[in-house]
Amino acid sequence: MSTQLRDEIVVNVGLDAISTIKEVEAARNLNVGCMHLVLDFNKVIFLKTGRFVIIACLIEHFHQLNERVRITARNVSDRLLNYIKNIRLDEYWGDGFKRTHYTKTKIDTALCLWQISIEMIDAYASYAQDFFENNYTHLSLDPLAIAHKEVFNNIFDHSKSPIDGYVLTQRFPSRQVIETAICDFGVGIPTTINNYWMRTKGRELTERNALAKALERSMTVESKKHNRGFGLDNLINQVNNQCGELNIISNSVWYNINMDGSKHFYDLPVSFQGTIIVVRIDENKLPIDEDYISNDLSLEF
Repeated sequence: MSTQLRDEIVVNVGLDAISTIKEVEAARNLNVGCMHLVLDFNKVIFLKTGRFVIIACLIEHFHQLNERVRITARNVSDRLLNYIKNIRLDEYWGDGFKRTHYTKTKIDTALCLWQISIEMIDAYASYAQDFFENNYTHLSLDPLAIAHKEVFNNIFDHSKSPIDGYVLTQRFPSRQVIETAICDFGVGIPTTINNYWMRTKGRELTERNALAKALERSMTVESKKHNRGFGLDNLINQVNNQCGELNIISNSVWYNINMDGSKHFYDLPVSFQGTIIVVRIDENKLPIDEDYISNDLSLEF
C-alpha cells in the first residue's frame, strides 16, 4: 500500500521544549510522508540533548514513510550548525549510513547519537564504558549504565514504537555536568501501564497515577527475563544518590526530579505519543571506582 506524500512539511524545532513537542506531534498526526522535511531552528544558539533525540526520532519517522525524503535545516545559527556537524547528525540519513552502529563523533565530549538496536544493547554498555573511562578515570558510572540498559530494553518490550528510539550523551566540562537523553515514539509509559491495568484489574488509572505506578520498584507489565521492572527505579536511585536531575515526559505527564531532590508531576498541554527521558548528573557527585582504588593501593611501606 503506497504512502500519501506531501511536497513539504515544516516543523519548528527551535522553540521551547513543550512547543517543539507540539510541533512534532502535529507533524506526526498528519499521518503522511513527505518529499521534503524542513526543520526550522529559529536561530537558537544551542539545543540540549533532549531536543536532539526528539529531532532524530522525527526524521526517522518521516524517513520510514519515504526513504527518499529530503531533509533541510533552516535558520541555523553558526554555533548550532557546528555542533550538528560535530555529532554528525547531518550524515545520519545519507545513503548507506548505519544508524544502529556506534559512530565516532568529531568531539570528545559527546557519545554518539545512536539508534537503539536490541542486538547491540549489551555492546553499547562496553562502548559507553570506554567513553566514560576516557573522561572519568577514577569515577564509576556502572550503576547508571545498568539502569540505562534496562530503559533500552523497555523500549523493545513495551513501547510498541514503530521506530527504534535514539539516545545521545553529552558532557559539559565547563558546568561539570553529563547529560543523557533517550526518546522513542511508542505508545507511552502511562498507556503501557493502563493497558496492563485494564487487562489485569479491569480499570484505568489517570495518566499521572499510571506514570507514578511505573516509577515504583519491581513494577512490571510482564517483562521479559532481561527486564524485571527495575529500570526506572534504578535510574531514580542513581539520580538521587548523585544529586542529579531527571525529566520523564510521556503522554500528557511530565515527571521531574530537581538537583535539590524535590520531585514534581506536571500535566502537559499536549499529549506526546512516546517517551522522553533526560538525565543530568553532576560529575562531582559520581562515586569512586572501586577497581581504580584497589589498583592504586600498594602494600609497600
